[in-house]
Amino acid sequence: MTAYSYPATTARTDYLPVLNFEINPSLLTLEAVCQQQRILPAYSLVLGLCEDQLPLVLDLTEPTTGSLLIAGDSGFANTTMLHSILTSAFLLNTESEVNIHLISPQADSLTHFHNQRNFKISYQPERKECEIVLEEMTSLIESRQQRSKSDPIHVLFIDSLDILWNTLSPQARIWLNWITTYGPQHGMMVIGTLETDYLSPRLHQLVDCFPSRIMGSMRKQSQARYLAGINVSNIAELTPELEYITVSDGASFRIQLLPSENDG
Repeated sequence: MTAYSYPATTARTDYLPVLNFEINPSLLTLEAVCQQQRILPAYSLVLGLCEDQLPLVLDLTEPTTGSLLIAGDSGFANTTMLHSILTSAFLLNTESEVNIHLISPQADSLTHFHNQRNFKISYQPERKECEIVLEEMTSLIESRQQRSKSDPIHVLFIDSLDILWNTLSPQARIWLNWITTYGPQHGMMVIGTLETDYLSPRLHQLVDCFPSRIMGSMRKQSQARYLAGINVSNIAELTPELEYITVSDGASFRIQLLPSENDG
């Protein structure tokens, strides 16, 4: 996985020193981590806090991670993780680096996101504009296939993939599958949520387009095995709405959600 924890375990030692974690980690907020921009590179998203109390960071310039699915039994927990990653996107990146788009049943009420300069669109999934957005993003990827430049990177956050899927035309579903599969190679990433109660076979085609997963607590091991692709026997033991397991490219990380100053 191209996400990495600090101190850097790769050759990218220019991001040291690490954050000062001598304080109680439970008092650390997402905003406090993101304010340490001198050690967190641009084009990054913070996914959470690892067991060693160091942040797990996703590098958007590395397309091998692919699009990211957040799944679990609790729709609230999925949405909370989505909002946390979305918050890190605008805290760590400028408008010229990362543009943020959101499709969510709560879209109209998320005013603290709408006010960010690199936040571009916000639609409820029932809006017909969502299909226009998917068509435009498909065209963007096609145009970028003809050239090497892919700035700014676009991240499309979709809360409740099943709701959006149910409203889309057959052609728009093709666009969404295609964007999710091929977008990360050309600076267009999808991060979506899915509550396990709505994980039906009709959604498997879309779910399979997400090579990377963040999973919250799940009661059914069959769902956990399908979503993770590896043995995750401890996924039912995760603390709901706090702990998650991130799986990508055969590697897994147990992470904790960083509280945000916007919570509550």
